[in-house]
Parts: sequence; structure tokens; C-alpha cells
Amino acid sequence: MIKEDAMMISKLPGYNITSDIECILTPNEDGSILIECPSLQLYSSGDTRAEAIENIEENIISLFDDLSENDDFSEDWLRVKSNLLSHMHKA
Repeated sequence: MIKEDAMMISKLPGYNITSDIECILTPNEDGSILIECPSLQLYSSGDTRAEAIENIEENIISLFDDLSENDDFSEDWLRVKSNLLSHMHKA
């Protein structure tokens, strides 16, 4: 049985987190770690837990920057943008 582990992201360099972002870490059979932030529809992975967390943090920042550029997105991504903006803003 694969054991999932939940964690909260509460800090990102250059950004203020107003409410924690929940992520779920799941070990893969090859020893790597899959990490998912369900509320942001965002996934990443890494060879270690620390690498997976670092990768998802980079992806959250990239997603924030991309979605902040404009509102020319599908309704699904506009909902993700709204959710993301409720969690964080640039410092």
C-alpha cells in the first residue's frame, strides 16, 4: 500500500502566503516522490521529498506569475487563479 503524506506550504521566497497551500506527497515504486497541490491542479515530483517540495514551490511561483499576467484563460484556470490569489501575493 502506498502511503500519502500531507503537508502545507506556508513560505515562498519573494511572496507572502496568506493561507497555507496544501500538498500531498506520494512515494512512487521507483523511490521518487510525486507531489500534488489539488486546489491548484498542480503536480510535480522529485528524487527525494526535499526535491519534490522544492520543485512544487517553483511551479507554484511560476503558475502565480503566469496567471498574474492577464485574464485570458479558460474558466477553469480563472478559478485556479482566484484560488491562488486567495493564498498568496508578491512581497
